[in-house]
Amino acid sequence: KNAAQKTIEKNTTIPSISIEGNSIINCSNSTVSLKGISDISGLSYEWVGKGIASNQSEIIVMDSGLIELKVTNPQNGCKNNSSKTIEKNVQLPERGILGEDSLTCYRKEINLVAKAQNKTYEWRRMDSILSIKNSLLILEIGNYQLKVIDTLNGCFIIDSISIVYDDSHPEISTFSIKDE
Repeated sequence: KNAAQKTIEKNTTIPSISIEGNSIINCSNSTVSLKGISDISGLSYEWVGKGIASNQSEIIVMDSGLIELKVTNPQNGCKNNSSKTIEKNVQLPERGILGEDSLTCYRKEINLVAKAQNKTYEWRRMDSILSIKNSLLILEIGNYQLKVIDTLNGCFIIDSISIVYDDSHPEISTFSIKDE
């Protein structure tokens, strides 16, 4: 009798895995979308992290922290994992307008300056943009707004100042000097 030989090949292929997606949450992007990418289809997924528990291939992340993805190849039980750190940058620009808030008969103009430096600026009065520089020369009374934008994270603040006319007269003191 001839014994039939059968060759059994064992599938020990470990699935490759990577995480695709942005890793920074900021004022422009309050969430990030992450997707597990592999060369093998049909994997089972397990996402773990702060506020995360999912078995989908793609997730939405709303907070910073370490996100781990564990995958299993259902054909052979082989596993692999990957991780990604999500950072959060929602720091607002510094608030403040430097300068006087009143015109007088002696002060006919005021130079206002944004306290925050190296940002994007937008000075407004009655919905009209007056300047995109960090300072503004004021020649008339009214309400002025300053929008300061941090272009690195999309965060911004809006500050305002009301310029008035101060018509109070300075007190003048008189005195005399006697020669003796």
